[in-house]
Amino acid sequence: MILAAMPFAYAYHIRAQKKRGDQPSSLYTFIGKHLPKIQCACLTVINFVTRVYDGMKRSDSFRRFFTIITLLVLLVFQYVDFHVASNVAHNVRLAFENSAEKNVENIAEMKAWLHYFTKPHATMLGVCLSLMFFSFRLANNILTRLHNNNRIYCLVGLVTMCIAILTTRWFIIAETFTIILMAAYIYPNKRPIENPKGRKTIPTHERNKTKMLYRKAA
Repeated sequence: MILAAMPFAYAYHIRAQKKRGDQPSSLYTFIGKHLPKIQCACLTVINFVTRVYDGMKRSDSFRRFFTIITLLVLLVFQYVDFHVASNVAHNVRLAFENSAEKNVENIAEMKAWLHYFTKPHATMLGVCLSLMFFSFRLANNILTRLHNNNRIYCLVGLVTMCIAILTTRWFIIAETFTIILMAAYIYPNKRPIENPKGRKTIPTHERNKTKMLYRKAA
């Protein structure tokens, strides 16, 4: 959608310049004119992403935020694929109903359409995989296991490639695995909070003794 909107936005900019009587600018002059704004927007996005990534190393709130974003991306892909499959099935049904004779050309055309029709079993399986990310504990375990185990990561990647190449009607499963693998690749391990200036923490049994002494004194 962004790539499709860019030519229209640039054409609208040139049309506005012609109405004002200004000399139309090229793409390079347009980027150079708005370069400070573009750099400021890029720095804002980079700082936000860096803050979230650093927060994921020490806080469950940031990790839960990342799993929610992953879940939303999965649901968007499921939603788009479901509507595409529904439209394809609707068009195929209308073509068969409107045709008086089911000739060879009509059947060949319908077979070409059916390659883009996702199987209901694939849709249900993709929904089940997406629903697992509603649980933060389960999503955290899945992403952490994929991030730390290279064998499982490569095995899931190989299965994803086989599904994408061999079975086009199960392509939504390949897309779901791809999103999960991308999320697991950048999902960091949770690190303990470091003590300032390298100081050692007080052992647990010493803290318990101190608490008991305070209670007796009170």
